[in-house]
Amino acid sequence: MLAGAAVADWGNSFSHNPALMSHTTAVRGGLTYCRPYGLEGLDWVRGCIGVGLGCWSGGFGLSSMSFAGFRETDIEVGIAAEPMHSLAAGLGVHALAVDFGGSGADVAASFDVGLAWHSGIVGFGVAARSVNSPRFENGDGIPVRLVLAGSVKPAESFLLALDLCKTGSDEGACLGMEFDFLSQLHLRAGIASQPLLYAAGVGVDVGPAVVDYTCRFHPQLKETHVVGLQAAWR
Repeated sequence: MLAGAAVADWGNSFSHNPALMSHTTAVRGGLTYCRPYGLEGLDWVRGCIGVGLGCWSGGFGLSSMSFAGFRETDIEVGIAAEPMHSLAAGLGVHALAVDFGGSGADVAASFDVGLAWHSGIVGFGVAARSVNSPRFENGDGIPVRLVLAGSVKPAESFLLALDLCKTGSDEGACLGMEFDFLSQLHLRAGIASQPLLYAAGVGVDVGPAVVDYTCRFHPQLKETHVVGLQAAWR
């Protein structure tokens, strides 16, 4: 969907808003893989797990992107709590590692914070990712990403989401939608600016698991195919 900082999905806590970890009501795990823009030798993979314990939830994520001996690794631990009904707060702590393939490595810490509120058909979210503006020893830095988001579910089978984002001096927006064509079939689409992206995908429920496929299209860099698997245990 591209937008997700106010969508009640635990998986979005790793990429949009750490407060959404509060929607883990069981033990859940996920694995996602893509080859960005179809570039040969460039691979990205992420595995994650979340556990819900009453009003507290926690999760662990590990992602890696590699190309020709270069590797970026992100190890994340997240925690979320509901201090009051319908309102959740979350914190994500990252260890960001860069391996230059024999010419050295570097590590930096990064922190995400967020709030999420859901009541009835409406949800709101606010998040700050890399809020400490982490910087590596070579001077490369990661700018703060601020997100203000909303979602609405006007019908049981239809969801709309909007994220307004500011990363450094760049501002953009992401609009996404999901339609449950059948109870086991979920159709999704999205569009984003800065950078311009189009996306469409499908999710299929197979027992306790969900298989996902998404195609993201960049006008200059072309398409990225993303496949994922989620499962839940109670």
